[in-house]
Amino acid sequence: MRRQQLDAVLEGPKGAVFAALCRTLAFRRWPIAPDEDAVQGRRYGYQTGSVRRTGHVVEVVRPAALTLKEVLHDPPCRVSLTMRWRIEPLASGCTVRLGASYQLNHAAILRRHHWDERLRLNFRNQFTFLARNLKRDLKQV
Repeated sequence: MRRQQLDAVLEGPKGAVFAALCRTLAFRRWPIAPDEDAVQGRRYGYQTGSVRRTGHVVEVVRPAALTLKEVLHDPPCRVSLTMRWRIEPLASGCTVRLGASYQLNHAAILRRHHWDERLRLNFRNQFTFLARNLKRDLKQV
């Protein structure tokens, strides 16, 4: 099992951060209406190029946590991924933590450095988009 841990401090109330996280994670996963957050048990699938992403929302603890399990298929590679997002309040803003664990099949193990870096970049991008969505939400209020 391979692991990556990332976190970021964001300015905003916990509820707004959670709503922005749901919108960020919904992109290329499931359709989301402005008044709808992630729903526990929701299944999703999306294909970009040769990579097919399938998964489901395992846990939703509003407004503190969200857990997704996904499988990335990029034949012959397959990556099983669990992402645990946690939001912890601070005196000013919140800390958002991502704990990701993943398993690579035999073909993906041969390219493990590629997958480690690809996932690291994807997770960093998620934090960037989370900050943008939060900023946009706070401007609208």
